[in-house]
Amino acid sequence: MTSNYTEEELASVVSKLSKLIFVNEEGMELIPTKEQVEKMLALCKKRSRPSYYKLRHASGLGEEYGFKAINMYSNDGKKMRRFESGLDLKH
Repeated sequence: MTSNYTEEELASVVSKLSKLIFVNEEGMELIPTKEQVEKMLALCKKRSRPSYYKLRHASGLGEEYGFKAINMYSNDGKKMRRFESGLDLKH
């Protein structure tokens, strides 16, 4: 299957995803593995602005993990914050 995105576009998203750091309730930090980044990239190809909740789910980590320095919910707590991948959906 060929990609509809340029190498530069994909490299930019991989760079952004690789910088996300998971943190659990005890404060233990995890850097995403290459496999987790690939799974999150697959989600970004389907949805250009996935929620951080869906990114975490795509990575395979559970509810006990969040993202360091990122609140997954909006300030009012009613909406999920979205990850801006920068990919335009191309069908």
